[in-house]
Amino acid sequence: DFITDNKEKYRPDFVIIHNNKKIFIEVLGSNNPDYLAHKNHINRIAKPACNHFIAVKAFDLQNNYDRFIYDLTNAIQETL
Repeated sequence: DFITDNKEKYRPDFVIIHNNKKIFIEVLGSNNPDYLAHKNHINRIAKPACNHFIAVKAFDLQNNYDRFIYDLTNAIQETL
């Protein structure tokens, strides 16, 4: 878990750390409003704690795959 300055805990689905830079990846597994509200809360508190934050809709990955690969590739290149 990561903890914010306000003592809020969060756990990104995936974390890549390279050269002291953090890439957080959140996988959205549903489009249920309650689930998305929870994920939005995580996004809000996690984004300031990393260099790159990427969210990908697993339930619609076919339409989002190219963008996810593009965002991830760019984020990784910026850590080199």
